[in-house]
Amino acid sequence: MKIIDLPQKSPEWKEWRTTVFTASNAPAMMGASNHTSRLELLDFYDSGTKAPVNKYTQELFDRGDAAEEAARPIAEAQASELFGRPITFAPRVAAAEDADYPDPSDAAFFKDYGMGLAASFDGLTEDGLLLFEHKLDNKILFAAIDDGKLPDYIVWQIEHQMLVSGAKECWFVTSDGTESNMSSFHYHHEPMKQRLLVDGWIQFAKDLKEYSPAKDDPEFQEIERLLDEADENLKYWEGVKKAARDRALEYAGVELDPETKKYSGGKAVKGNTWQVSVVNRSGEIAWHKACSDLLPSDTCFEKYRSSGSTTYSVRRNKK
Repeated sequence: MKIIDLPQKSPEWKEWRTTVFTASNAPAMMGASNHTSRLELLDFYDSGTKAPVNKYTQELFDRGDAAEEAARPIAEAQASELFGRPITFAPRVAAAEDADYPDPSDAAFFKDYGMGLAASFDGLTEDGLLLFEHKLDNKILFAAIDDGKLPDYIVWQIEHQMLVSGAKECWFVTSDGTESNMSSFHYHHEPMKQRLLVDGWIQFAKDLKEYSPAKDDPEFQEIERLLDEADENLKYWEGVKKAARDRALEYAGVELDPETKKYSGGKAVKGNTWQVSVVNRSGEIAWHKACSDLLPSDTCFEKYRSSGSTTYSVRRNKK
């Protein structure tokens, strides 16, 4: 790998990231991100700009950075004990060199294309053989580590970092920066996943070369205008409908608890064009939990899965 002498989070670093395919964008490229779609990633690389970050998201980023710094010495101590030697994780920025790619043809492709793979590491040992990756604590990651398997969006990011660095192992940590609220996972490189990752980036690069933002198309703009108009009309009529519903419930004597937001009392009322129905239902049985409690933990449910299907939806993106 080639070390890039840029401080992480600096304006120069942010500008450089628009010229390379980064590890943090690998999950979106592979369609595994919970926050960014592949189409949005294409748009980012085409325009060189991302959507503005709101205050809440920036606060999460700041918390994550602070937790990472606090967790690093704890992770170093954990890894040192596991490997039986002193471990130090240093943040680094690097780009893949020709020899780092799985196959010479991969290196040739990205060299001809003019953009290669790169990564900004939360931590890397001096010999480059062990990575440190930290994520702010959340229940999903704690549960995944308890189950012995990292989510795909984490795996794709780590495998990308491993390609750039040549590392074969990663000490993954999720925490709030304290040892009392921390979970760690020792991840090992999976060559097949890295092959899929590189193939994914090659296809993404080809798609990017042919990418033409739909927002520049007059037909797209007309569809957007119609959807904007529909949203405004829908918002108005939803307000009217809610007001009418509230009056109907009040007419029927139904009361709303301001604290619990639950309705109670009242009676059924039927008019010519509307009615208020009172239906009492018992709670649903948590079948998934029941099966987990009653069946062996290694039970395979795949044989009970029905055939898959493909659906298409049109939705508004957040502005």
